[in-house]
Order: sequence, then C-alpha cells, then structure tokens
Amino acid sequence: MRDEDTIVWESHAILRYLAARHGAAKFWSDDPAVRARVDGWMDWSQTSLQPDFLIGVFWGFFRTPESDRNWPAINASLARGAIHFGKLDRLLEASHQPHVTLQVMPFSTGAHPGMAGAFTILSFAEPADPEVIYVTCSSGSLFLEKPEELSRCALIFNHLRAAALSMGQSRDIIARIQTELA
Repeated sequence: MRDEDTIVWESHAILRYLAARHGAAKFWSDDPAVRARVDGWMDWSQTSLQPDFLIGVFWGFFRTPESDRNWPAINASLARGAIHFGKLDRLLEASHQPHVTLQVMPFSTGAHPGMAGAFTILSFAEPADPEVIYVTCSSGSLFLEKPEELSRCALIFNHLRAAALSMGQSRDIIARIQTELA
C-alpha cells in the first residue's frame, strides 16, 4: 500500500499504519497498554484463525479452479475454523450456568487493571480452606495466599466487574459477533 511517500506491506502492518496515521484515538490509542490488546488479537488472528481460513478456504476454494480444488483439505480447514467460532457458542452456553458470570470488557473502557494478566480466585466449600489467587502473567504463574494479596485481587476483580458490560449486554455483543462472522 502506498500512502504518499510511505509504502507499507503485510495486512496487519497496513491496518496498524492506517489506524495510527488516520484513525487518531478512535482506532489507535495513545496508551501502549490499550494498543497491546489490539495487537494481541491481531496476532492471534494471524497465527490461529487466518491460517485455516486464508490458506485452506480462501486459497483452496476461491483462488483455485474448481477442477483442482482439494475438498478434503478445504473441509478440514472449515472444520478448524468452526472450532474457533465454536468458542463463542461455548461461552454463551456456559453463561447460562448458575455458577458462571460472563462479562465482556469493552474496548472503550481503555486501560484497566486486568490487562496486567489473568488471575483466578479459588474459593472452597470448607471454611478451613482459605481462598487462593492463581495469577498468570508474561513471566509465569504463581499462587497468592496472603490476606493483603487476596484483598488487592478482590478489589481489582470488583473494579473489573463494575467496568465490564452486564451479563445481558455481554451475551448480546457475543451473539452480534457470531452473526457478523456467520
């Protein structure tokens, strides 16, 4: 792609360039943490979803003459793509379980404490078994058990829940994404 004197190649590089150059804060935040979330999804798409669609379906079906199409390979790619999209179905199904709360954090929220890494609060039925926090981050994972660590993670979790969409709104946005991808 040429933009005045600048030549950019590769689809994701082009998207990032256009967002940074012409999208202002709407598409390309000044906050590196927010941009990292977008980069993460673009990279996931490129390494997980796109190989199945682009190589198997696009090139195998749309860019190959009908007489030369490898139907077993095309169908295998479609099946792998369906697995990716099936994750949305499983999220919606799980959200109807009484012990599951599903809330989507909209991009418009911007930077938030949950971006530092995932954590899971493990609570047990026996009062003698204390809560434990399982934390994952880029450098590994660990268990937190100190009362001040539990309090800090509980506070972060409550802030995330308050900033996220409601259960109904979250289900609606996932269903909308499914429709758009169908």
